Amino acid sequence: MMNTTGTNARTPIDEGQLTSVWINLVEATSTNEFCWNWLWLQCHMIVDVKAGMVLLGTPGAGTYAPAAVWPDSSRDLQHLVHAAESALGERQGVVTLDAQSDGSGQKQYHIAYPLDISGKLYGVVVLEVSNRSEFQLQEALRQLHWGMAWLETIFRRQEEAEGKALLLRLSTVLELVATVVQPGDFLKIAMELVNAYATRLHCQRVSLGYYHKDFIHLVAISNTAQFDKKTNLAQAIESAMEEALDQNEPVLYPAPEGGKIVARLHEDLSVRFDCSAIYTVPLPGREDVFGALTFERQAGSLFSHEEMEQCKAAAHLLGPILEMHHWNDQWFGARMFTSITRQLEKFFGPRNVILKTLGVLTALALIFICVVKVEYRITAKTVLEGSVQRVVAVPFDGFLLHAEKRAGDVVSAGETLCLLDDRDLLLEKSKWNSEAEQYRRKYQESMATHDRAAARVADAQVQQAKAEIDLLDEKLSKAKISAPFDGIVVSGDLSQRLGMPVRLGDELFTLAPLDQFRVILQVDEREISNIINGSSGALILTGMPQEKQPFVVKRITPVSTAEGGRNYFRVEATLQEKADQLRPGMEGIGKIESGKRTLVWIWTHSVIDWFRLWIWSWWL
Repeated sequence: MMNTTGTNARTPIDEGQLTSVWINLVEATSTNEFCWNWLWLQCHMIVDVKAGMVLLGTPGAGTYAPAAVWPDSSRDLQHLVHAAESALGERQGVVTLDAQSDGSGQKQYHIAYPLDISGKLYGVVVLEVSNRSEFQLQEALRQLHWGMAWLETIFRRQEEAEGKALLLRLSTVLELVATVVQPGDFLKIAMELVNAYATRLHCQRVSLGYYHKDFIHLVAISNTAQFDKKTNLAQAIESAMEEALDQNEPVLYPAPEGGKIVARLHEDLSVRFDCSAIYTVPLPGREDVFGALTFERQAGSLFSHEEMEQCKAAAHLLGPILEMHHWNDQWFGARMFTSITRQLEKFFGPRNVILKTLGVLTALALIFICVVKVEYRITAKTVLEGSVQRVVAVPFDGFLLHAEKRAGDVVSAGETLCLLDDRDLLLEKSKWNSEAEQYRRKYQESMATHDRAAARVADAQVQQAKAEIDLLDEKLSKAKISAPFDGIVVSGDLSQRLGMPVRLGDELFTLAPLDQFRVILQVDEREISNIINGSSGALILTGMPQEKQPFVVKRITPVSTAEGGRNYFRVEATLQEKADQLRPGMEGIGKIESGKRTLVWIWTHSVIDWFRLWIWSWWL
């Protein structure tokens, strides 16, 4: 149980001192001064406070340092750190009991409250109190909570002031960027930029130079339309810019104490031309540094931290834009030379390992395709045909009676393909048989009467009848149309023409053998000169993509055919191997070997040939 009967002892307050503290609190010019006066008031408003401390730090950094200590800044308050850490960790007020006694027998308590503003921890306040009841501890914690509003107010004001300053700097930067994004030549834009800088930053002189071939070249000086680059002033400014670029850091003169930046050339510029402050900031380009800006002031005016930050921020935006204007002002040959030079510097420089690796691999690849030879194969559309194709035609005028086969059927020699109607032929044969018998009787009667003239006529008529009968027998033998050899029916489907009349010579079927094929390749006229008789190759058929069929070129026809806007020559070849699955009419892709060529020739010869033809067509 806590002691609830303890006395409430406040630290005696002198009215004059109190008034002075309030005045100092309101008129405080620094955060530490404000925190000390605020802590003094809190320690006198809360009962039995023995010591207090305000710890402040950058939000998110996690480190905090004493900003104010009461009653004595030299007093060791290390024992309050645990309570401060607890409050920061829990993000709320905490009360802890001090395990160490001060020798008076009274309990010591530590009250800590975090300074949490919009989710950011700016610090913590810790008080050490003694002889407090639970109610009094809560009252002290509440008083501390109310008093934290003062600290929150000053930090919010600081944030607001920093925000306004940032907006002002951004506005100035955007105005400067707007000066250089307008179209125009580089020198005009550079002059407008340095004049704008000189006006906004109240500088005596602002200079702009670009970096080329290890030296700075001065191009613009504020409020100076023309200047001689050989003057001492121009050379001194260029030297100061090179000093900043050599260190790749902004250079300020007078240099801050403890700084590691060398400003010897800036000092020389200041002494020779009466400048109180000089600030040079490098201008980064798209890939490397582009140039530098040098700002000079007189009459004891130095550059503030905000102004330097503004110049650095603007430099990162202005550098690439100025580089683009400078690049566009160069003529085509200079731009090409600069690009090649930059790439070579990257390749042979100490960095860009990936670029060098890619360059070496590319060089090896170029050597490979220029030296190594592979078999050059000409691609052509291919179709299989039978080595012999036999057309089966109608032997005499008649009617189609029956069709046994159709296209795609495999037939054997002598197998019936179709039948022609022979009834009319049989009737005509019967008629001629009857007439022949009548002529023989007439012949016999003429011989019996010794009428030699009539006998000769009758005999001739008998011979005529026999000839007609022989002709009819020949036609009857051809009414059954058979396959002339083993093969496959390439074309012909008579199943829809049964009973229709056919005339002598009409095509009924086309047959091709199954064991003898020829390969027909359609070769582009641009490649025909690379093919000779005896060239070997291989084809893959659409219906048999898993098998490669070798062939040898036997004949190159001298006649071309037009197809798809190009001319193609018919090349005939014979297969080296036979396959049971092959059928006439099968299509695929064939490749004809044309000797070994380098890869670069294979990939570029068609373009080179086209270019030669184009040059020839336009040559005067």
